[in-house]
Amino acid sequence: VCPRAYCEPTDWTCDGRSLLVNVYEGANVDVWSVATVAGVASRPLLAEPYTERDARLSPNGRWIAYVSDETGRPQVSIRSLDQGPRRYVISADGGSQPVWHPGGRALYFVDAAGMLRKIAIQESRDGLTMGAPTALKVPRIGAGHSNTQYDVTADGRIFFLDQSVVSARPTELRVVIGWRSLLQAPEAR
Repeated sequence: VCPRAYCEPTDWTCDGRSLLVNVYEGANVDVWSVATVAGVASRPLLAEPYTERDARLSPNGRWIAYVSDETGRPQVSIRSLDQGPRRYVISADGGSQPVWHPGGRALYFVDAAGMLRKIAIQESRDGLTMGAPTALKVPRIGAGHSNTQYDVTADGRIFFLDQSVVSARPTELRVVIGWRSLLQAPEAR
């Protein structure tokens, strides 16, 4: 159950027992874990006086990537779910739409100019080590969106969903009468 008037899902936990949601309360947005099974309590994961949104869990369930406007503009950051409040800023020049590589060894995000970037990530006992973000040679995605306009497939390939295409409204409607007979083999007609 949504803890406020409006929630927007962004990701599932690895075990499917909780859903990560953006929880809207006035102009503020927080990230909550909302239980999908009885007996598990919903709880805030990121609930500061500034906006945190669009959270995605790492494949191992230990890290959360999200967008925060803590510095006054949207930036992609990562926090541990169990090692305290240390924040790793991934997109210092602004960014949105974080998506983990299926193996957890990289994070993708859209920079402030709308270009897709990838940053290598290595996990250790002491936290995370990250490389420099590199631009990917793909078409511009667009920046400043809530939610994500792309995803990364299980084999690590990128799947795009272009939401900028506007389709014209249909100008005609066609009705097929006797469509069941069209399903029969040609010799049976």
